[in-house]
Amino acid sequence: MSQWPLIGVLVLGFAGLLTYCVPHAARQIQQDIQARTLRALSDAKAAYPPDWVVVDGRDVTLTGVSGPAFDSLRDMVGRIPGVRAPVHAKMLDLLVPPPPPIPPEVTKLDADLTKFMEGKTVRFDVAAETLHPEGKLVLDQVARIMATAPTVSVEITGYTANDGDLSFNLDLSKRRAATVKQYLMAKGIKADRMTTDGFGSARPIVTNDTPENRAKNRRIEFHANSRVPGAPITTP
Repeated sequence: MSQWPLIGVLVLGFAGLLTYCVPHAARQIQQDIQARTLRALSDAKAAYPPDWVVVDGRDVTLTGVSGPAFDSLRDMVGRIPGVRAPVHAKMLDLLVPPPPPIPPEVTKLDADLTKFMEGKTVRFDVAAETLHPEGKLVLDQVARIMATAPTVSVEITGYTANDGDLSFNLDLSKRRAATVKQYLMAKGIKADRMTTDGFGSARPIVTNDTPENRAKNRRIEFHANSRVPGAPITTP
């Protein structure tokens, strides 16, 4: 009896075994790498959804946000036995939502205050936060303008010229802004509508090279904003 038929059967059987075993072994390797990768990320306190880790054979692709932390995770995964380095990256598109539209009443009040203050200044006594009578007259009108939009918040900011001590000027600008707030409160403007700050001689609007220019830099600015009256003040 010829042995060729038997050999043929054995060859076919071996081929079938290879057809089953090779893909099965590849799937086992891939699943093992996936499990070890997820375990390593969990041990590193990285909360990773399973679908953010894609394994193709020995190649791993991580989804994440670009930065040092993500790069460190990629390096760590690349050192896992069986993983082919470098680990691929799929960047997330972080869309920053646009800022909410500015309510028209905020825009109008800001424009009204800016227009009124053009060429005017809130005068104080020299090197003090005590209001000069002329400064009070200006603030009386500011109070009337603010009263037209009773639900809109306003930032009151103080500035000085560059003569004198820097720290004194910074403190003086803050005290003057606070004095303006107190005066406007006495005129009926609610306190929770107003916030104050001061920047001393920083942010001059003109160079401090003449007495006239220094006088312009000694100023109080009023800017309406969208903060809900009474809401916490957030720092950008």
